[in-house]
Amino acid sequence: MNKRALLLLVSVLPFSAFLAQAETVGEALAKCSETKNSLQRLVCYDRVEKQVNRLSGTQAGIPAAIPSNTPTVASERRREAPVSKTPAPKDEQFGLEHKVKTETLADTFAGKVTKIKKTARGKLILTFDNGSVWQQTTDTTLKVKEGETVLIERGLLGAFYLKKEGLNKRMKVKRVK
Repeated sequence: MNKRALLLLVSVLPFSAFLAQAETVGEALAKCSETKNSLQRLVCYDRVEKQVNRLSGTQAGIPAAIPSNTPTVASERRREAPVSKTPAPKDEQFGLEHKVKTETLADTFAGKVTKIKKTARGKLILTFDNGSVWQQTTDTTLKVKEGETVLIERGLLGAFYLKKEGLNKRMKVKRVK
């Protein structure tokens, strides 16, 4: 143990002499960067930091406060684009709240199916009379016909479920448009 400490001390002592001869911090850092051994280089950098902190009067690791005439980031964030104050009807915004924040959210939406398409994997894509488009996301099937009125209700964690009145079955859907 003592041999290792002595070896470290003997290897670090010549570098402290370099620091004593260095005229500027830049020269001291340049001399430290020329050191091949990574442990000795780290010790050299630590010594330079201690000497700089001792001369400047600050503690190690805590940067001194620098006054600045530039505006802060928080004041720049306040200058965001204004949000329009005209709320859209609830039916048109149902299912889009993750894209546009609204204050009042409807729990259910009743709409008439105007168009039904199928994806390549057999999932339903339903278009409603208000122009919204919803796509089936689970394998649960529910027979829906064009012209039929269905309910879409809000679930937990942003989920939406399509169901028919009078049936105890529902399928998970997501809003596409």
